[in-house]
Amino acid sequence: MGSPHAVIFFGQIFYWQDKAHAAEGVHKTREEIQHETGLTFEQQAVARKHLVSRGILVETNKRLEHKMFYRIDCERLNEIINENNQFSRNGETRFRETVKPNFAEEGKPSPRTRETPRRGEGKTNFDLTENTTEITSENTTES
Repeated sequence: MGSPHAVIFFGQIFYWQDKAHAAEGVHKTREEIQHETGLTFEQQAVARKHLVSRGILVETNKRLEHKMFYRIDCERLNEIINENNQFSRNGETRFRETVKPNFAEEGKPSPRTRETPRRGEGKTNFDLTENTTEITSENTTES
């Protein structure tokens, strides 16, 4: 969407869009947006510029009423999402596909060196089954 501020601004307008009663969209003052999002007026202006340039945000300035209305163009948003999906290998997304790692077969990286231990390292030096056998035989003789 252009910047993190644009995403924040988009999210706020998208949230209020279905609650708006005006056909032009959501009416919010810059002070209200700053209070709700933490974005300064300058950050709002840059975010709006990014969103308008991509065709995602439609602004309607009612100069006589001194009101600015914002509306998300959902059709344009869907076009952008579909453009990104068509470049993927699996048709779902263009982001890299990852495989879930199997940590049971591989050692976990050391927090200090970030190196993965070799196979067999990091295991206990005693045999757990031997200890279990002794305990089991003691329990069976007592009963």
